[in-house]
Order: sequence, then C-alpha cells, then structure tokens
Amino acid sequence: MCSSFGTKTQMPRYTIIAEHAGGTYVSQFHANSRGAALQMWIDDPRPDSSARYIHKDKQKHRDKLGELLTNSDSSPWELDGCVNVWQSLFRVRKQGGSLHIIRTDEDAEQAAS
Repeated sequence: MCSSFGTKTQMPRYTIIAEHAGGTYVSQFHANSRGAALQMWIDDPRPDSSARYIHKDKQKHRDKLGELLTNSDSSPWELDGCVNVWQSLFRVRKQGGSLHIIRTDEDAEQAAS
C-alpha cells in the first residue's frame, strides 16, 4: 500500500517505508524537512494511513511512536554511504519495527521521465 499526503509544492517529497508486525507500509509526504515529514506521518489523519496500522489510533501508542522517532536514540540516522536516506528502529505494542525515510529529488525524477 502506498499513500500520498500533502499539497504538492516546491517542498521535497519524502517517502516513508515502515515495517511492523509483518506488514510493510509506504507513504509519501511533501514537507520542508525530514522531521516535518516524519511528524506528518505520525499524525496522518486518514483512516488508511500507514502509521495508524502501527499505533492503532491509540493516543498512548501514537505518543510513544512520536517520542521514539523524534526525541530519543531511536530517531532516524543517515544510512552510511547514502545521501538523503535515513533509518530508525522502534518498538511499539511489544513489537519491533523499522522505518526508512527517503528524500526524493523531484528535479531528477522529472529529468528521468
């Protein structure tokens, strides 16, 4: 499943790939920073948002996920040897998961098409 959210603007596109409890979830957001895209993913209000599959729309799980991914040792780190690719590991609802964030250069995307 891939879902896209946010108004297309001059802001970069971030693709977030989350794996948790046997599922893989892909979302895209236009945001002015990696942190803003991550917060948009956590707070995504759509009923089919990938973050909701992880936190089950329970405030305590959403808060824990947000805290883990923005204010701790679990916050995303840049993947060695890659540009604009970050990874994080987290544990929510007694299950581990991984998160990848990729910033897409839309200029390069348009040149390739």
